[in-house]
Amino acid sequence: MGKYIASLDNSFTYQSLQESVLLNKQAVKIGISQLENQPDKLAQLAETLNLSDIFYLDEDNWVCSLTLGRLFKLTKFAYFFGQKPSGIIESLLLAVAAACDYVSLPNLTNRVGTFRFRLASGRLLGFQKDNQILILDYAHEIQSLNFLLNDFSYKFPNVRPWLITRVAPDRRDQYIQDVWTEYC
Repeated sequence: MGKYIASLDNSFTYQSLQESVLLNKQAVKIGISQLENQPDKLAQLAETLNLSDIFYLDEDNWVCSLTLGRLFKLTKFAYFFGQKPSGIIESLLLAVAAACDYVSLPNLTNRVGTFRFRLASGRLLGFQKDNQILILDYAHEIQSLNFLLNDFSYKFPNVRPWLITRVAPDRRDQYIQDVWTEYC
């Protein structure tokens, strides 16, 4: 009887929306997408997957819902750098989809506009001294690292990025080798 929210842009999470366990548990299914922005295609997808709603970005960078319409302009979110798809925007869509039942739309829009990560969070912390920029982020898997590098390459097109990372020691050997292969 809960809510299940998954990305339609990832083949694994897309597939998860079709699992019979969700039907057995009578879960409300919601999708998010950064890649598809045509309401008619999204409505058809919602019908095909039996989704109660889909949260997405329209061509004018509005965060939208099939059932609620336009919610707020993405440029109100401090961590939107103009790049789509983006890991942080995917997280925003997931959070908005989860919060819509509990927070009024004006309050949600206000909170998105004023949201900033705490220094202790380890997410998208920026420090600048002269012409040097340091971004600290706890990206914990390859897709997140790719999103992070793409976001900042877009925001700072003339800056050569340096990635300093370590893989959590509880990861399997194959995963550590995959990260090493991808970035070294």
